[in-house]
Amino acid sequence: MIRDAPGRYTLTLEYPVRTMNLNVEEGLFQVDTGPLPFPDMKAWDGARPSRAFLSHVAFSRFDFAEFILRREVEPSAEDKKWLFQVRGKWRWELRDPKSPPPGHPPRPPWPAVYNETMRFGAASEFLAAEVA
Repeated sequence: MIRDAPGRYTLTLEYPVRTMNLNVEEGLFQVDTGPLPFPDMKAWDGARPSRAFLSHVAFSRFDFAEFILRREVEPSAEDKKWLFQVRGKWRWELRDPKSPPPGHPPRPPWPAVYNETMRFGAASEFLAAEVA
């Protein structure tokens, strides 16, 4: 369960823990699991968020969690040359290159990486079931 600082919303997420590091001698643990959807609460319309991000969650205390969001990043000028180089047939090739439509060519997609971290106070619980 996550609450934002001003107390406008409470968010409950349920997900399987796929990776947990454990140090039994010192009583320490760290969860790192994902990908899982994380709603963009800035896009909250009062009923539901209209957008979500892929994220990983990491925490080593039950009262705190970090969500690492997958976001587009602008490549460097040198990387753009390689990324956006036309290979083979160009799908945006025009029949009449002298009169392109507005906004042509569209911006190619930028690489998406896990690079933005959001930190929240949280209440985490582990649930388990015995399998016979």
